[in-house]
Amino acid sequence: MSSVRPPGRHRARFVWHALPLDRTGQAGVYVPRATNRKVPMTKLPATERPLSDAQREVLKTAPIAELNDAKLRLLALSQYVTPPAIASIVLDSRAHRQASTAKAKRLREARKAFRLELRADRDEIGLRAAEVVTIALEQDGQAPTWGELGKAMGWTWQQGRYAIPFLAMRKWLIAGPDERSLRPGRRWTREVAA
Repeated sequence: MSSVRPPGRHRARFVWHALPLDRTGQAGVYVPRATNRKVPMTKLPATERPLSDAQREVLKTAPIAELNDAKLRLLALSQYVTPPAIASIVLDSRAHRQASTAKAKRLREARKAFRLELRADRDEIGLRAAEVVTIALEQDGQAPTWGELGKAMGWTWQQGRYAIPFLAMRKWLIAGPDERSLRPGRRWTREVAA
């Protein structure tokens, strides 16, 4: 008979309880299943750093729910639950939210600028896109994919997903359901390109 344990049997020995956290960060406990005895999880490290002004302000003004989320994140990372650690997690998550909001705003502005440029220069851009498709058909014997056309035009993936249907509606391109179904539209002729 084998003495090897089945995978996963040794993992579920402790049940973690998400108890409410007070402002000092001292309420975290875990309860071993066998004894139901509470053991405090706030053993402070030997070199606890003092709180900075920003950390002090966070611990005073942050909502309890935000502090509890920080505590749970520390426990998930197997870190000590201390006031400086909780404040650092809260400050980091706030900075991350602000950075992602700023990035989303930049992307919205870039999308808007691209759409305005596409609408203003639709004939020139449509002519170039139809030319790229024609050259690909002549040289390779097959039409480019949307991604290949986007790379040739210098567009990002999102810009290509917007521009190709836009140009197809204005009859510069024909875009079918197949992968390589791009064709020059009715408005493109060799005389227009010359």
